[in-house]
Amino acid sequence: TGDIITAHNTVPEILIFDQDGNLKKSFLVPVIENHGLALSEENGKEYLWITDTGSKGVSRPAQVLKVDLEGNVLLKINKEDLKLPEADKFVPTCCAIEPGNGNIWITDGYGSSRIFCLNNKKELLFKIDGSEGSAGKFNCPHWIYFDSRKKNVELYIADRGNNRIQVYDTKGKFLRCLDTGLTTPSVFSIFDNYMVVGELKARLVILDI
Repeated sequence: TGDIITAHNTVPEILIFDQDGNLKKSFLVPVIENHGLALSEENGKEYLWITDTGSKGVSRPAQVLKVDLEGNVLLKINKEDLKLPEADKFVPTCCAIEPGNGNIWITDGYGSSRIFCLNNKKELLFKIDGSEGSAGKFNCPHWIYFDSRKKNVELYIADRGNNRIQVYDTKGKFLRCLDTGLTTPSVFSIFDNYMVVGELKARLVILDI
């Protein structure tokens, strides 16, 4: 019953449609490339999180923006906020907001292949790189998704360069790895008891999880 939110990179702008395809609203955003969109809710109001790869970190730094649905920028996260060494590349591909506490999780998929967890004051809480678990280090963690259908919320990570999905808890603890029948998992969507995994080369995988 919700609206459809998408991005037009050339302009760049955010477009909001109803489910019949009618444009309800659009607004400009100060980004180079809208690579990932996430929606959060605070006190009954919705906010949009935009992962901007910039110029892939070359001529214009990458960033993550929080905007309201009028396009006003409320928060910006960049490399300096993560306290990364100067030599480390930061090119995020996705972010997700943890249910309950509002922690901000950012995948540095095109950069350091790490995932950062920050609180809503932009303070870095911890980071993970895949070496915490038996599956091993991430290689282009491209997308993340919080599955809140279970009693304990789980974080699904599209470990694209390794052709697998790693699953963590919200404390950064490795839980399990899904690596059967996957090639370049890049994005997730969950409905009922299924997860739809979008992969490169126009391939979709449906998992019963």
